[in-house]
Amino acid sequence: MQQDVVISHDNEAIRHAAFYGYEEVVKILLSDSRVDPGVHDNEAIRHAAFYGYEEVVKILLQDSRCIRDAAGRGHIEVVKILLKDSRVDPGAHDNACIRHAASNGHVEVVKILLKDSRVDPGAHDNACIRHAASNGHVEVVKILLKDSRVDPGAHDNACIRHAASNGHVEVVKILLKDSRVDPGAHDNACIRHAASNGHVEVVKILLKDSRVDPGAHDNACIRHAASNGHVEVVKILLKDSRVDPGAHDNACIRHAASNGHVEVVKILLKDSRVDPGAHDNACIRHAASNGHVEVVKILLKDSRVDPGAHDNACIRHAASNGHVEVVKILLKDSRVDPGAHDNEAIRSAAFYGYVEIVTILLKDSRVNPSDNDNYAIRFAKKNVAALLLEDPRVDGSR
Repeated sequence: MQQDVVISHDNEAIRHAAFYGYEEVVKILLSDSRVDPGVHDNEAIRHAAFYGYEEVVKILLQDSRCIRDAAGRGHIEVVKILLKDSRVDPGAHDNACIRHAASNGHVEVVKILLKDSRVDPGAHDNACIRHAASNGHVEVVKILLKDSRVDPGAHDNACIRHAASNGHVEVVKILLKDSRVDPGAHDNACIRHAASNGHVEVVKILLKDSRVDPGAHDNACIRHAASNGHVEVVKILLKDSRVDPGAHDNACIRHAASNGHVEVVKILLKDSRVDPGAHDNACIRHAASNGHVEVVKILLKDSRVDPGAHDNACIRHAASNGHVEVVKILLKDSRVDPGAHDNEAIRSAAFYGYVEIVTILLKDSRVNPSDNDNYAIRFAKKNVAALLLEDPRVDGSR
């Protein structure tokens, strides 16, 4: 209830209190950190000034949130006016004014604030340039880099790490020109995150820097790029001799297959270092389990892949998850036994009510629907029960 009264309707309480000149109410509201006196283009102080409520104006001016909010919203003229008042401290709240202005890309406001000796752009562990870089504000980054108090390498090179992660090409280029910036910091987080998020141009730029190792963190770059289906990034990384697509027990192709990234799987299969049969044929097992038809087709063409591995997990899981097309494809392969693991394929399909899969499996002589004490009919969904009862091997009395 208190929150409704205090900040509902876009901080209506303080706006109205200032409008009517209620000094004590304004003071009480300002003591609540949830209250924003700068909303609606600093409507509270504008009303107080317009109606001549001198004390209310003084109270609001003494609260640093006015200039902080004006700066954060890019209200240049309001910031200029507030800076002329000695009661206003633009460096309050650990230099929140310039931090918010920089974070939101308000170039002119940042320039104005930097002229004030009370403002420290390096405060809060260089949050200004960190946030500006993270949000891709090129001009703000350029301005801040000209100030000796700003360290673009602070916070373990967070500036370039976040800029790279978010795909801000120009910011990355600018930061790389600064000797204080290390693009290989944090175990090469820059290129790892850029690759993971599919930022092709950023990856290209970083690869040109000798301090960057695309094979770091057990080849996380290509592993994550492959897992997320970033085809172009995978292609670029494969051209680098430091990158091993077979690392981490062939995680690249395993994850790409599991997530259904057809093109990535095709590219990786062309590399002799990649083994699609690794980890007990995890590639095709996961692809089948997740219903990725095209990936299953591609993998079946590779002699290193065994669709019957892990006690025929491919067809068991495909049937259990209702992937009709995958089941059809697998049944065409002589290495696949749909009756494996006590006929789990049909038991699971019956249990989950997959009529079409049960129908397909019943046509295969290797499948026994009465196995495991007629488990299939005993636990079948109603829509499958009638179908099973048509098979003479099934005992409906069980």
